[in-house]
Amino acid sequence: MSQGAEYNLKTIHIKGSKSETIRALLMAGIATGTSFIKNPGRGLDVQATCMLLKQLGVCIDQTSEIWRIQSPGIHQWLLCTHLHCGESALLLRCMAVYARLKAHPCTLLGHGTLNTRALADVRAWCEKDRDYLPFRLQPQPFDCGHTLFFKSPPSSQLISGLMMFLPALINTKTPNIQIKDLISTPYVLMTQHWLKHFGVCWDVKQSTSNTYLRCTQTQYQATQVCVDGDWSSAAFLCVLGAVKYPVKLKGLNTNSQQADQVILKILKQSGANVVIYKDEIIFTPGSLNSFDCDIRDCPDLLPALMVLALFSQGVSCIHGILRTQHKESNRAQVFTNCLMLHGAFIHIQQDQDTMQIKGGSLRMQDSVCFDTAHDHRIAMAQVITAIIANVRWQLNDRDCIEKSYVGFFDDIDLITNQTTKN
Repeated sequence: MSQGAEYNLKTIHIKGSKSETIRALLMAGIATGTSFIKNPGRGLDVQATCMLLKQLGVCIDQTSEIWRIQSPGIHQWLLCTHLHCGESALLLRCMAVYARLKAHPCTLLGHGTLNTRALADVRAWCEKDRDYLPFRLQPQPFDCGHTLFFKSPPSSQLISGLMMFLPALINTKTPNIQIKDLISTPYVLMTQHWLKHFGVCWDVKQSTSNTYLRCTQTQYQATQVCVDGDWSSAAFLCVLGAVKYPVKLKGLNTNSQQADQVILKILKQSGANVVIYKDEIIFTPGSLNSFDCDIRDCPDLLPALMVLALFSQGVSCIHGILRTQHKESNRAQVFTNCLMLHGAFIHIQQDQDTMQIKGGSLRMQDSVCFDTAHDHRIAMAQVITAIIANVRWQLNDRDCIEKSYVGFFDDIDLITNQTTKN
């Protein structure tokens, strides 16, 4: 504790991962029987998943810290003509797989930024002629006697949906899956990891350009699981702790399957003061150097890394930013435009896939009002930027942060000993 002893460290308990919780809920809903989820995430995407499963006849008790999911099993789910996925792209892509494999018509719906996101992989899977919601699906024959081959890589979320629903809904041999140039591989491995908890096993092998998936065990079993803390949300607090306000984070697993835990490696590369204990990680302010990283497997880190680069010495380089085009906003472009309004030097190279950020170039006025583009991660990055720059700030949409991080402002208030109400 010597490094953190001189600081008045505030302790934040990181809530459960959104990605892991949604996967665990869907798997618990597919399995027959009663499952338990400890340390679930609490954001709006998680609530949308709970609401949809309840609509399908799954009972979910959220009254305690350990959620109880009682399901009749996927083959006894209620027939629903409309499946509302809230604002969750993961939930939508998983339910697109379910909707195509089930033998009844239904419509996939969403709201907010999900309605404006181009979903080319969902369109291709559903064999529709448009990239945007709603998708109206009719029962389609599914040839399960061959390998599903994706020449153009779909989202890892669609692959995760296939891994969850194919074993449960295909009565004969589960088809193999082959993907050329798979992106966001860690999220596929996360799904593989969670499915093992529920008795379903996929063998994943990778060559130079192809990924091969083969299901070796197909029988779902109800179980009890524990969700790791959310690295995607914690990344903003990690950066805040490394730059200005010391913080102790609890609930994070440094061996997590979550792709965004690579933020630790990047912070260490930049020279951040990081001390790791068994169940806690301490970040304290220090001089930071520029860094070079590739975010193709962890695109959600971009906004937090842009903040880190702004307050590091030298020019940092972030590759793979095209992966952020079709999130809740075009994140690279939206946050770049926002920061350049305040003097930041940011250069996006001609290929549109690499960004250079000059540390120390930010010149904010005493008071700023941010346009969040209704993107939760942009909003959190804007708040962290303004706090580090020591300026007054406002957001045009504070509520969008609850999509993934309920209690964000309370945690920021505790760390900074200030109030973020405005």
